[in-house]
Amino acid sequence: MRLSPVSLDAALPAGFRVRGCAEPGWPPSEYGGGPPARRWCPEAADVAYTGTPAAIIWHFTRED
Repeated sequence: MRLSPVSLDAALPAGFRVRGCAEPGWPPSEYGGGPPARRWCPEAADVAYTGTPAAIIWHFTRED
C-alpha cells in the first residue's frame, strides 16, 4: 500500500483512521495510453499502462 499524503493530511487530523487502501489497476485495453501512444508504440503503451493504478480507494473509520 502506498500512502497518499494529500488524502491522509486531510483525513487523519479530522479523526479518521485508515482501515485499508486499494489501488485497482487498469486492465489491458486497446485504448491504453491514448491514441498518440498507441499509434507510435502500442507495445510500450501496454507495458506502461496495464496494471498501473486507475484509482486510490481509501477505507476510513471514525469514532465520534
